[in-house]
Amino acid sequence: MANNKNHLPIKLDRIYKDKDWKLFKNTPVIPLGAETDTHNLIATLKMGISIITAGKPGSGQTTFIHSAIINLLRNTKPEDLKMILIDVKNKDLQVYNGLPNLIFPVANTQEDSKKIVDWCSDKVDQRLGILIGLIQEIEVTSYSLKMLDKLFPRILVVIDGYHDLVKGDSEYFLQRFWKIVGLGSMVNVHVLMTNSKPLYKRIYPKSLIDTFPLRIAFSSSADVSKALVKSSGGNKLKQVGEMLFREFEVPTSLNGKRTGMPVSTKPNHLQGFYISEKEIKKELKSFIK
Repeated sequence: MANNKNHLPIKLDRIYKDKDWKLFKNTPVIPLGAETDTHNLIATLKMGISIITAGKPGSGQTTFIHSAIINLLRNTKPEDLKMILIDVKNKDLQVYNGLPNLIFPVANTQEDSKKIVDWCSDKVDQRLGILIGLIQEIEVTSYSLKMLDKLFPRILVVIDGYHDLVKGDSEYFLQRFWKIVGLGSMVNVHVLMTNSKPLYKRIYPKSLIDTFPLRIAFSSSADVSKALVKSSGGNKLKQVGEMLFREFEVPTSLNGKRTGMPVSTKPNHLQGFYISEKEIKKELKSFIK
């Protein structure tokens, strides 16, 4: 991180000391990282938003997921945010089984994951049908968007290790995630996807990457970070949790098309937040009955 001279882990609780944090009370917020010793970046799950990350094994992606989940649990009610967790790699997400937010138990096999992904695809189709009907009847305003939040409770689909999930059947998953990411976030279905393998074009075609408006490169090869955030600086990231974050344009219509153009002139250099396994288990005691 640019101004964290000792590269010490930055505890997740730091964001709650931010003077502006009260503005995000009861909001589905994902902490991204600290840009300086006093400035934190966050992402709000709103229309059009999904997140993709990539990096070497051990670069901090799973810790990023833990920080995201714990903060969402702290900041939202189960009836307002449902979750789907898929982890066929290290099975680190099994600790969340029993959460009232989960629609399904944490999936740790490809067979179970396929059933869940099909369910997600059908849910997107169902919601889009309802949304198209509503658009024909009402003007889309900030008020009507709030109505949609009530009509469509948010669903966050977390995939820790996409490459491991799709192994041997990439086309099956690719066809579904094009829809789930490209159109799902228009109807409050969001995706947080990580990957610790090279971004093979067969598994990660540019057309899939372009459906994600928020992209993060952890420590990785120059090619990986260039494909993800259009910067080759991933090979210069040395610390666990150190990342390059960049926002890209979100769709403005139901066709889900994005131009793939970055919003910022260059990526933000961040240090991700840290929460220990012990802290996670302690935190979950108040959520899992």
